[in-house]
Amino acid sequence: MTEPSASRRTNIAGPLLMVTSAVASVVLLLQPWASCEYEDSSFGCGVPDELMGWTFAGWALIMAALVGGVLLTVRAARRRG
Repeated sequence: MTEPSASRRTNIAGPLLMVTSAVASVVLLLQPWASCEYEDSSFGCGVPDELMGWTFAGWALIMAALVGGVLLTVRAARRRG
């Protein structure tokens, strides 16, 4: 079996990074690990202070993956046409 070409990997990696970013965004937005007394759903709870750094790191990682996915997809599209 031969190794896939660079353009094939780019065609797969770009959209995969964008989908992963979208899923991670929803998970970070809904924050299922949070709970609070004043709200019956975790969506309405604030991020606890001890998790603020992890939350910012998660959002930064999501944005980096999203930008990388868009750049890879645009690059692949330019090569095709």
